[in-house]
Amino acid sequence: MEKKLDETEIYRRYARGRIFHLLALERKKMKEEGRYPFDFGWYTIEEIIKLQQDRKRRDRALFVDLLVLFAVISFFILGLFGFIYLFIS
Repeated sequence: MEKKLDETEIYRRYARGRIFHLLALERKKMKEEGRYPFDFGWYTIEEIIKLQQDRKRRDRALFVDLLVLFAVISFFILGLFGFIYLFIS
């Protein structure tokens, strides 16, 4: 049983080293082409800037949507309280 664990560990180290080497080569090649890792892909600086601007615009829209939703829910709750107050008094 111990021998199998040793063989497994040897294979793991070999596989990790091989994968690390392949990833390092890919990174070096892409960097020479002017591409950088961003958001699970390889992009140029201009593409990265455009993606960040698009993401910023979407974040702003989402923030406004959440504010509107909060306002609508608040007014709904206030309306319910007003309605309940009419029946109580």
